[in-house]
Amino acid sequence: MKAILKCVLSQDSVVKEGTSPYIDDILVNEDVVTTSRVEQHLARYGLTSKTPERVADGARVLGLRVWGERGSLHWKRDNKLGEVPSRLTRRSMFSYCGRLLGHFPVCGWLRVAVAFIKRKMSHLTSSWDEVVIDDQLKAILEETANEVRKNDPVRGRWYVKGSKARVWVDASSLALGVVIEAEGCIIRRRRQLAPQG
Repeated sequence: MKAILKCVLSQDSVVKEGTSPYIDDILVNEDVVTTSRVEQHLARYGLTSKTPERVADGARVLGLRVWGERGSLHWKRDNKLGEVPSRLTRRSMFSYCGRLLGHFPVCGWLRVAVAFIKRKMSHLTSSWDEVVIDDQLKAILEETANEVRKNDPVRGRWYVKGSKARVWVDASSLALGVVIEAEGCIIRRRRQLAPQG
């Protein structure tokens, strides 16, 4: 679908220049092309679209909640965490950890916490559906989930301008990390526990 959408949008050079297509979203730069022109262009090729939403007014984009604040766009998680699984298996716990991290570009301390939880669970199990009864692991999961509910690190600036970026890299026997910073904003943070040797 993405290839079809990209092909259709490319049939008009102004529409192509002013749009960024994704699977089920099209970001429209209204400084280049109007949303009505994009809608009409899509209709000419038999494609319908949902009613346009202004991201600055608050919208769900690519699975993120995006809104305007003090002249810039910001994003945060737009999924429900749910409760920590009552029956702990590697499968249920990895699924829950997937909801915690999703595909988010910035997760801060949460990425390291989840990597630790997954590593601990992998050491306690030999299969995906083996039930684990471990009070310490359950407490770590609950503490992590509670902290995310109070102060979720999954958030950031949506659009960062600038022609320069700084890449920070850190590695130790415990963790590997890479951070991309532009104009004082973290736009990508990746950290994981290092493999045991």
